[in-house]
Order: sequence, then C-alpha cells, then structure tokens
Amino acid sequence: MKIFNFNYCKVHEFFDEATQLKAFIAIHQLVDGRSIGGCRMLPYQSEVEALKDASRLAVAMSAKTAIAQIPFGGAKAVLI
Repeated sequence: MKIFNFNYCKVHEFFDEATQLKAFIAIHQLVDGRSIGGCRMLPYQSEVEALKDASRLAVAMSAKTAIAQIPFGGAKAVLI
C-alpha cells in the first residue's frame, strides 16, 4: 500500500497480486476521523485518469455531506 497526496486528497493505493486488481481510495476530508463515499469500477484510460476521478468524486462527497448536514467527510474508491 502506498499513501500520497493528489488534488487536495490523501490517496491510498492498493494492488492485489492474485486478481491483478488495483484500487485508489481518495479521502478529501475527515470529520471526527470519519468519511463516507462509494466505489466506482470503470476501464480508465490511465491511472492518472482514475486518480482524477477519485479525487473529484471525493470532493463532491464532502460537499454532499456538508449540504445534508451529515457529520462525515468525503471519500471515494475507484477500482481499475
């Protein structure tokens, strides 16, 4: 697992040798150590495109939770 920053998000990168599955989990914001989001699986053109999508969606989840006044930050996972 690698952890790095990308577009205002902290990103966790995972790779499973057995299935050759790669995943990025982008965390935009934590509220009391918590965040919520979903998972997206698409055939991205590149890892950079997957990272851009994950970070964009994580930021959108932060906005959604703020608008709904839910005490969570935003995050999103993408599988490639």
